[in-house]
Amino acid sequence: MRGISCLMISLAALCACDRASKLDYQEQRPSEISIARLRAEAVGVSTIIRDDISVRGRVTANDAYGEYYKAVVIEDASGGIEIELDAYALYAMLPLYAEVTVHCQGLAIGRYGRMLELGAPPAGEYPSDRIAYGDIMKYITLRTEASAPVEPQNVQIALLDDSHIGRTVRIGCLHAAVPGLCWADTDYEGRYVDTQRRVVDADGRSIAVSISANALYAHEPMPAGEFSLTGIVEYHSAEYTLRITNRGIEEVREQ
Repeated sequence: MRGISCLMISLAALCACDRASKLDYQEQRPSEISIARLRAEAVGVSTIIRDDISVRGRVTANDAYGEYYKAVVIEDASGGIEIELDAYALYAMLPLYAEVTVHCQGLAIGRYGRMLELGAPPAGEYPSDRIAYGDIMKYITLRTEASAPVEPQNVQIALLDDSHIGRTVRIGCLHAAVPGLCWADTDYEGRYVDTQRRVVDADGRSIAVSISANALYAHEPMPAGEFSLTGIVEYHSAEYTLRITNRGIEEVREQ
């Protein structure tokens, strides 16, 4: 195989100076807090943010490949969080890897078990609602246009924990648990549906991979051999799961 090692290595130190690929922010405004601190503010199912605070991060997932619907994920050096937005074509409004500031006062942190989302205060049964289209630029400021991709953290399935939820990781040395399937299933009318596929690593540990019915590669077959996946860590049905982002499927080809 072409120099692809199954040994997982940690992300390079976040204090590196290359802001083009690292999530490292040296200058914070007095009202600016880390995403980890924002997540810690969630004390219940729904937490309304009363203080004048903001978070700054880079967009690491949006709807560019159909993997997220009316949502983006932003990350800083401390973690990541999904933001619910009532708009389409977010890839044009908030491009991948662009740096944004989210002004949080008046928004709500919704808790779904161990999963957290940032959105508008809930008007109904959900812990948070989508931020209305007309309010998006009120709460989100695009600071810089897209730059180099964010480097994912290389991690093994066995080492996933709550600190990875909402963050971009890369998991290597994977095989499809059931060979020969496409990434997504279809219903009786032939329409693609949201699907979870299990993949297995070199140690025999498995993880569920969430595939949106709208993903541009939903119809494509899973790799027949070894591959790696890059995506956002989530938590569903009492286990850590992975949502592929930015078509992060890399096949390992034999020489």
